[in-house]
Amino acid sequence: PASISGGTHLSFYWRGVDPALTEEAVPNTRGTLPDATRRWVPGTHSLAFSTPFTDPDGRLEIQAFLYDTETSDLQQLTFDAGAKKEVFLWQAPEFNGEYVMFTVVNGNELRLYRQLEDADGNLAWTIIQQWFAPWFARVIWSPEPFVYGGKSYIFFVLSPSNEIVDPT
Repeated sequence: PASISGGTHLSFYWRGVDPALTEEAVPNTRGTLPDATRRWVPGTHSLAFSTPFTDPDGRLEIQAFLYDTETSDLQQLTFDAGAKKEVFLWQAPEFNGEYVMFTVVNGNELRLYRQLEDADGNLAWTIIQQWFAPWFARVIWSPEPFVYGGKSYIFFVLSPSNEIVDPT
């Protein structure tokens, strides 16, 4: 168990709860967007998150990453086009308990990924399904995965606007 803090910091940090002596900045999170997600991956000591970085061609990209807090290993998970703002990994019964991942891309698309062998025989996160929000509600808000009855589901809010409306 640990906590994640972000706030207005230029980076985000993780800290162990027992003992609470360690607080470390997660690598590659300098300049992380305030609305980018930071989630613990169930059953691991790893954080899944999205953050901007400059690719080898000098382009600013927002991609998905995984950080193992025990080994300090940082792994880039996605390399495809589009700004990732939500990243979730969970064990999917449909794939014999393998971890799968989804991201919200450009605010209006869900991409589901699975680790499959690439042309060189290495495991790579590969898009296996993608869904676009309908024209009348183009923004995907607050997605969450859950498993029920041996199947994975993703629920979310669709909105016609990316404006947050105060209901009071």
